[in-house]
Amino acid sequence: MTDTLATKILMGTLGCTPAYDRFFIDGLKIRSLSFSYLNRTNFSQMIGFCARHRDAFEAAQKHVSAYGLQYPLMKIIDMYFWRLGWALAKAKPGDAITD
Repeated sequence: MTDTLATKILMGTLGCTPAYDRFFIDGLKIRSLSFSYLNRTNFSQMIGFCARHRDAFEAAQKHVSAYGLQYPLMKIIDMYFWRLGWALAKAKPGDAITD
């Protein structure tokens, strides 16, 4: 079982961890969070980043809920890092990647 499959299952069933797919991992790296494979160290670094930016993640969660979608906080975090990674994949050389 890959990290991607395991975390996608956990995200989809329990909402307790982001799905560590290609774009999510690229998003981590944009924010200078290390990743080579899923382990306690890099998961803790990601959680620390999220704790430091908790207000912003909770504001995004509240914004989404205004549309009738009740996403767990980890889904919001998943979407944030995924979007950064996706933007990097679509960027042209020299483009800035922003939140």
